[in-house]
Parts: sequence; C-alpha cells; structure tokens
Amino acid sequence: MDEQRECEHCGRPFEVGANLGRPRKYCRRSCRQRAFEARRHLGELGWGEVRIRRASRELAELEDLVDRVRGIVEELRADVEDDAQVDGPRLLSNLERALDGR
Repeated sequence: MDEQRECEHCGRPFEVGANLGRPRKYCRRSCRQRAFEARRHLGELGWGEVRIRRASRELAELEDLVDRVRGIVEELRADVEDDAQVDGPRLLSNLERALDGR
C-alpha cells in the first residue's frame, strides 16, 4: 500500500512505497540536493541575533521617520481644510528636517 506524502523541500505530493528502510522525504533527487544545500548554507542565510537587532533598530528608525512625515502631512491637511495660506518654504524645510532625523 502506497502512502501519500509532501516533499519536505518543495511541498509537492508524492507516493511513498512500502519499501524497507527509511521512507523518502523528497519527491525527487533534485529536491533532496536543494534541501542539503539549504541546510549547508543556513548559517550564511539565517537571521543571526546581530542581524535581527540591526534590522529591528532600522525598522524603529523608519517608523519614527514615517511618524514625523505623517505629522507634517496632517498639519498641511489641516491648513488646506481651513483654507489657510500654505507656507511652501516652511513646509519644505520641515520635511527636509524630518527626513534628516532632526
């Protein structure tokens, strides 16, 4: 009786016969090879602790930048809704400062 399994590399379904020994994990030899290569390069491709911290810090900085720009846009929206005179040079200066992180 054959058993249906999913390839551990590509997820494609395949039939596993009732052979002696360990049951197959991969649908093809190429999937077995790609899985081996992925395990071998895991350290190079993996997200180490230092890389995660750096990415987290960069994400926090980008979120701060988005918040600063969003605040400037909200001010501009309020000025436009109130038909107030928009000070273009001041707006540009505020945006440049926000983008520079000041």
